Amino acid sequence: MCRSFKMIFTGLLLVLIVALFSAESSAFAKDNPGLASLRLREDFNGDGRVSVSDVLALMIMGRKSPGDSKYDYDRSGAYGLQDVLSLIVNIVKSDLSAAEPTSTSWRNVGPGGGGGQFLPTINPADPANVFERCDMTGAYVTYDNAESWRMFNLRSTVIDFEFDPSSPSTVYAASTGLYRSDNRGLTWRLIFPDPADIIEEHMEDDHAGQWFETATGLPEGEQSTSVTKVRVDPANSRHLWMAHSSPWGDSYQIMVSNDRANSWRRLVTGIETDVLAIFPGSWWGKPEEVVIITEQEALLILETTAQATTLSLPDSPVVAADGGSGEQGTLFYVLANDLVYLSSDYGASWQSVGAGDLVSGKFNTLAVCEGQPEVAYLACSEYPGYQFGIFKTVDSGTNWGWVYRADGGGVLTNNLNDKGWLDLLYGPSWRGNALSIGVCATNSDICYVTDYGGTIRTLDGGSNWDQVYSHTYPDGSSVTRGLDVTGSYTVQFNPFDSLHIFMPTTDIGAFQSFNGGETWVSGINGVPSSWRNTCYWMVFDPEVAGRAWSAWGNKHDLPRDKMFRYGYSGSLGGVAATSDGCRNWRASNYGLPSSMVCTHIVLDINSPSSSRTLYVCGFREGVYKSTDGGQTWQSTGAVPSTNQNYWRLALLPSG
Repeated sequence: MCRSFKMIFTGLLLVLIVALFSAESSAFAKDNPGLASLRLREDFNGDGRVSVSDVLALMIMGRKSPGDSKYDYDRSGAYGLQDVLSLIVNIVKSDLSAAEPTSTSWRNVGPGGGGGQFLPTINPADPANVFERCDMTGAYVTYDNAESWRMFNLRSTVIDFEFDPSSPSTVYAASTGLYRSDNRGLTWRLIFPDPADIIEEHMEDDHAGQWFETATGLPEGEQSTSVTKVRVDPANSRHLWMAHSSPWGDSYQIMVSNDRANSWRRLVTGIETDVLAIFPGSWWGKPEEVVIITEQEALLILETTAQATTLSLPDSPVVAADGGSGEQGTLFYVLANDLVYLSSDYGASWQSVGAGDLVSGKFNTLAVCEGQPEVAYLACSEYPGYQFGIFKTVDSGTNWGWVYRADGGGVLTNNLNDKGWLDLLYGPSWRGNALSIGVCATNSDICYVTDYGGTIRTLDGGSNWDQVYSHTYPDGSSVTRGLDVTGSYTVQFNPFDSLHIFMPTTDIGAFQSFNGGETWVSGINGVPSSWRNTCYWMVFDPEVAGRAWSAWGNKHDLPRDKMFRYGYSGSLGGVAATSDGCRNWRASNYGLPSSMVCTHIVLDINSPSSSRTLYVCGFREGVYKSTDGGQTWQSTGAVPSTNQNYWRLALLPSG
């Protein structure tokens, strides 16, 4: 009886503790409307929100079914009072997590990868938590060491991620505004500009470019900016710096906050080139200082007076800058005109490093281990012999060596162990050189490298690398990990086999699944290599098993005008046909212009199965018709319009 009374008393006490924080919990839910669309582990009563009632639900249900693993919240092996305490702590901290998918949940399908990836940013307190973004507006987060990724969107492209070193759950994202997440990216809150000051959001131009219109305007009357860089002071998480651009990207300002981004003060204006790095003075014991590196200049700013002193740069334009502070002091690195320079006196002077090892190479970016800055990784975009890859130094740039080296034929260092479909189909040259590098601030052995098709990672300092965008099976099929960077124009189901799905895609041709979307294989076999970039459409014959037609072209992303606003030359494409269920294709374009990027194809199902009538349209080329199943094509009448960007067809019942 005494033990039961003690448990009840303890439980009531814990409930009272949660009640004290209920206002904060409610405010969190209000400021994070994304919670309404996510199922959370902490939602034990299933009401769609997390509150004190979930603590009560866990206590009641856990006591009734202590052996049920769903009530083992802290994953210790069994339900106990510690599970209730852990739940309370996480609710108070707003450290909530998504529940595991159920059979009724939606999930990504497809092969994974497929487009440009950037900005890998690793949680220094939990390297299993990593962020990236793609070359469109998608951003991605993993919580399980890149076994799976979740896509999210902050209205526009994320330009910078920044973790709060003193709070493992807090991360900032710079975009058209500045966002903060206090639960490792599960939900986000806009903190700049102030949401209460926003009059309207605009989505304009070919990219649906988003910007905020505010009531008060930003400094100097600007209505919209992009936040290009954010830095949290490692010695004081309430102290932040932010760089943001004018609406036209032709000037930049540095702002500072001393109250965790609740308010901002302008430090420097009129910076003419992009801000590449912000180095906090707490690294060298002067928290009132900050060093800014841009493409063309370096500034030492005294925060108390807003005085900016110009520092010398070793060369310009600077294409990358990074640094850190560790046991051997503070080091800054810059990359300019294919040379790496190092400063050990906070930007006062610079010296060239690694010239002997790096001679004759071209380099596009670098990244430094913040807590061990003598370790840095350098991306080589071009090296004699058509080679490219990653160099690394462990002695502050005195010596550099390849840790990943490739050419058009393969990985010369032979250390890419887990090859994804990109490497199996095309080799490393299709992915190309690194676009960005991210090194863990607390473990220099952990490094992510992104490129034009996927992401690779090392956990042992570059001795071994693995891709992390797709799971590959022994039969060569693949399934995404959630890091998807492509677009699908349609999804077509084989009328004779419901498990066979064909998916035309931009940039990566086409993929198909023969097991209902569980795994995927390429659908380009037999398609002329000059067409394979993009499959825009395909159609199955509903009466003849195995027969299908598809439309191809070497111009991706049509009809977006960015693909032709500066001209439209070198186009190639055509129609391909198959009689074995898309396993093998053959060109079927006799009579079509060779320059025709085919963007749509339709089948007249009322035509005889032995001589099918098909229509195809081609960008800038017109509409063509076939009455012999695609073997030959003839031009139809001219479309009465000056606009020749033919894109889609619709066949009416009348024919």
